Amino acid sequence: MARNVQWILDHSPKDAKIVLWAHNGHVCRMNQFGAKSMGACLSDVYDKGQVVIGFAAGSGQYTAVVQGKGLRSDNRLQEPVEGSYEAYFRASGVPNFMLDLRQAVKDDAGSGWLTGSLPFRSIGALAMDEQFGPANLCELFDVITYFDQTTTSRLLPGARGRSGKN
Repeated sequence: MARNVQWILDHSPKDAKIVLWAHNGHVCRMNQFGAKSMGACLSDVYDKGQVVIGFAAGSGQYTAVVQGKGLRSDNRLQEPVEGSYEAYFRASGVPNFMLDLRQAVKDDAGSGWLTGSLPFRSIGALAMDEQFGPANLCELFDVITYFDQTTTSRLLPGARGRSGKN
C-alpha cells in the first residue's frame, strides 16, 4: 500500500499532495510483530511531510463481517471503557472534534495524559467482542478525529454492492 502511494507521488507534479483514507490500522505509524503499517512505511519516506489522522467514536453502529453471518451493518460499538481515550473524549462534552496530538506534551497538566498508553478502540473487517486495547495515540497519529455518535457505512446512490442489488 505504501509503495502505491509513493509511486503516485513520484509520478505526480513536484508539489502534489495526496489525501488517503484508510482504516486506522493502515494509516497509523505502527511497528508491531516485525511488521510496519502503511503509515509507518510512509513516515520512513515522508517524515513530517505527512499528517496522519485517526478516527475514534463513542457509540453507534458499524459495518463488519460477523462469523457465519457475513457482512452486517447492525454491529454495535461498545460504550467507551473507563479510562479509555474515548471515555475522556466523551467526558469533554464536545460531540465532534479534531485534536492536534502534535501539541501534546508529556509533562503538561492539560495534555500529558494524551502521551501515555490508554485503552483505544480498534475494529477491523471482522466484528469484535473485545474492542479496546492499549495504544499511545501520539505515537500512532498526528491528529485524532472524534465522533460521539457514528452510523454504519452506506452505499452511495447508484453504487452496487456485492450482491449486485442497489
